[in-house]
Amino acid sequence: MRWCLRGLAAVVLLTLLAPAVRAERSFQIIPQVGLTMANLASEPDELENSAKVGYMIGGSLRFGARPFLQPGIYYQRTTINVTGYDDLTSQTFEDDLGVSSLWIPLQVGINVINGDALDLHVNGGPTATIVTSVSDNEFGLVKDDYESVTWGAVVGAGVDFTLISLDASYEFGLSKVLKDDPDDTKYNVFRLAAGLRF
Repeated sequence: MRWCLRGLAAVVLLTLLAPAVRAERSFQIIPQVGLTMANLASEPDELENSAKVGYMIGGSLRFGARPFLQPGIYYQRTTINVTGYDDLTSQTFEDDLGVSSLWIPLQVGINVINGDALDLHVNGGPTATIVTSVSDNEFGLVKDDYESVTWGAVVGAGVDFTLISLDASYEFGLSKVLKDDPDDTKYNVFRLAAGLRF
């Protein structure tokens, strides 16, 4: 019963704060946490890969009310399970490639629905990813094997309800991830994020 009363009080408080949020919406600070799922966009013939759930934490700034500009920075962890076959030894090998990085999107968007308490927006733009560390793996890949910066393009949509922000996005890799990769392998990343807006 106590949790029900607290939940009801929170909903009432958020509803009362909605007009104030709307009035100040030309500039917002949006801290978020979320989940990532990455896979190889251009998989070499000898490899198979599947996405594993990772995480992200960071935030963005939103400038503008209906059309908006939204730069951000996030620390993220992506993990891909990779299975390959070695023709020389006739052996199958498998391991997880875990990469930690800074993800820096610069998005433009528009509020399709622009209400007092509820907004629905679509957004997109270029992204940069800077690798900070790579977990030990069976492939012998280390941070120096990765490009210092990789580029992508992200598209997404989200819902803002009073102080709460929910977003889903998909990033298409535009540049190769590994320096000495004849296949120019790229990453695609799906993200779900939730946070607050101030």
